[in-house]
Amino acid sequence: MPGRSLGRVVYFYDISEPDNPLGGLLLTPSFTKRTFFFALEILIISDSPYEVYLRGNEMPLRPTDEPLQSGEYDIKPTSPHGRILITNECCITRVLSYTVSGRDESFRRRVRERDGKCVITGVVNPKRLVDAND
Repeated sequence: MPGRSLGRVVYFYDISEPDNPLGGLLLTPSFTKRTFFFALEILIISDSPYEVYLRGNEMPLRPTDEPLQSGEYDIKPTSPHGRILITNECCITRVLSYTVSGRDESFRRRVRERDGKCVITGVVNPKRLVDAND
């Protein structure tokens, strides 16, 4: 996956096409197996239930709060004739908002310094982790 795939360390595939990735993602320390399943529910269209396997592992992945590890993940329909497709719905690009008062930036900076993560999603700021180790 040239181009936008730079830096991605997790890829997922339809098990019937193991050399053709359906997609990939960057991995943050707070990205869990449960989060991965949530993302797949948004992206995957399947005419049957499916299981997800870390390539080379015979046990299906379960949606737990354990961190997702980097690697290649195969998506396998549980029905013999099941198909895996990626949705063609347009994604909604995050829109940046701006303030004219200046108070929002100060508040945002203090919350980020205090928590080191998003207070809504809980996603850890990887830069904060790097700064803390300096």
